[in-house]
Amino acid sequence: MPALNPSTITDGTVTMYTEELKGNLFGIIPITFSPESPPPLDVPFADFTKVKIKQAGQFGGTLRIPGLRNTIEPS
Repeated sequence: MPALNPSTITDGTVTMYTEELKGNLFGIIPITFSPESPPPLDVPFADFTKVKIKQAGQFGGTLRIPGLRNTIEPS
């Protein structure tokens, strides 16, 4: 079932640096990418569903996430 209010990134080129990306590649292949298990290929496009990201940084563009609750936890 698609999200009612999907996240969007607009306004130019965007580079995202992530610590970990988990989800279903092309909606069917469960996969996790991390520094220990990076993607085997550098592709210009990939579609994911059921995504969970540990994001280290985003550069460029405007990220909008409806309903986002952002917290800072002690180390």
